[in-house]
Amino acid sequence: MKEIRIRLPEFKPPHKTAWREEIHNEISKYKVKCLKTHKVELLVRFYLDKEMIKKTDIDNMLKDVMDALQGYVCGHKKKYHSRKRIICNDNQIYKVTVEKKLPPKQSHNKGHLIVKFI
Repeated sequence: MKEIRIRLPEFKPPHKTAWREEIHNEISKYKVKCLKTHKVELLVRFYLDKEMIKKTDIDNMLKDVMDALQGYVCGHKKKYHSRKRIICNDNQIYKVTVEKKLPPKQSHNKGHLIVKFI
């Protein structure tokens, strides 16, 4: 089993495209070949300040992470903005553990993403 660990950049809406691109850039540093046979598990921790934690939908943030893993930094309909895929399709994701929390001081509002290929 291979595992990738990155720090998620600080979430600053409404700049979803820039956030997705930062995620993609971080995870692309790993040499992972996109295989349709991979099964994937995601462990995600978002750190949000008091204001953002109340108004941010965790499902939308998770979808942004999954799109970034697929190379879609500007949404899946804009193919010309596609990047290298870490996973071929989000239907390869079999398990997700996700939470949002207030950030500890040392985090600098950067969350965690662990991608496990099982």
